Amino acid sequence: MAGYYRRFIKEFSNIASPMTQLTRKGVKFDWTRECGESFWELKKRLISASMLALPKGLKGFVVYSDASIKDWGAY
Repeated sequence: MAGYYRRFIKEFSNIASPMTQLTRKGVKFDWTRECGESFWELKKRLISASMLALPKGLKGFVVYSDASIKDWGAY
């Protein structure tokens, strides 16, 4: 899922860097303060992203996507 969300969070790779270090081969898993801070920053940005806002208005809306699941939209 991280690959998908990186499109919507500015400087995603810089923020996630401490956690990404944990996935390297031969590196001991050590959850540091930096890892915790990067986790909470990413969480904050994900739950406050404008893309998660509900549409406004009284009319209904339709969401559509193409068969490749690479494109979607609404009207």
